[in-house]
Amino acid sequence: MNKSYKEILISEQIDNSIFDVFVKVIIQEFKADLVHQVKNQDVRYFDFLINEKEITLHMETFVGITLFPTKLEKADEETQKTVDIIGLNLKLIYIKHLTGDVFHQPKKEKP
Repeated sequence: MNKSYKEILISEQIDNSIFDVFVKVIIQEFKADLVHQVKNQDVRYFDFLINEKEITLHMETFVGITLFPTKLEKADEETQKTVDIIGLNLKLIYIKHLTGDVFHQPKKEKP
């Protein structure tokens, strides 16, 4: 039986600044270690280790920003769940970025 993995499309747009925000969120909020990175003009790959689960944040021209298990088909179910949870959080951050609510500022109380 072939196992499959799910790649999470976070954004169809490539944006270095939001990619950098995603990296910080993964490291700070999910307590990840950055174990490998590739950066050049057309592509960025950052591999993280979170509680023994390996995930990859990827940005490529014509694809956008995606998140997936580093081991692809060999990833276990728990790693896929980690990708799903982090991917959902990054999508929410991206939506807030698009609507101007990046910093999660509390609403001002009316006087």
